[in-house]
Amino acid sequence: MPQTQAVEGLYRRAQQKLVDLRLYNGAVDGQRSDAFVRSVERFQRVHNIRANGRLNSQTRAALGI
Repeated sequence: MPQTQAVEGLYRRAQQKLVDLRLYNGAVDGQRSDAFVRSVERFQRVHNIRANGRLNSQTRAALGI
């Protein structure tokens, strides 16, 4: 199922933030890879957000996106 450009853009911004934080070293390509989901979960645990690997509003706010 192809993702919308808006979702890809959101994932790309999140991936870049996670790269900057040294929590993600995968491709900044806007795709929801397993490595990306794991890095989001790590970020969520560090910030006391329920670690589900999703870019919910609380996670986006903590990432500043």
